Amino acid sequence: LAAASAALTSSTCIALLRTVIAEARRNPPLARQVYLQIRQPWITALAQWLARKVDDGALRLSDPAWHAMQLLTLATAGNRPFATNETPDPTARALVVRRAIATFLGGYRAAL
Repeated sequence: LAAASAALTSSTCIALLRTVIAEARRNPPLARQVYLQIRQPWITALAQWLARKVDDGALRLSDPAWHAMQLLTLATAGNRPFATNETPDPTARALVVRRAIATFLGGYRAAL
């Protein structure tokens, strides 16, 4: 999760996604494809890990892919890096990831 957060909130990724957002009205399918190309590998890997935890009995989730998207969004501070065009430093990023995990484990599990 830390690696995903670092990659998805890097200055290069933020610049690319800000460009995609700016051009989304002109070519929505292309914008969606770029967005998925960037995030999908992380979502897939996280969903597979969550599914293994479900199989092991450690988690009860009805849709690991959906939960993976939610957790990844939490771990990258939502849209804050894209809206502010600020790359979080490693300390701030680590704090966001820890909070995302705590929220996920405490909040989402409690809601299931």
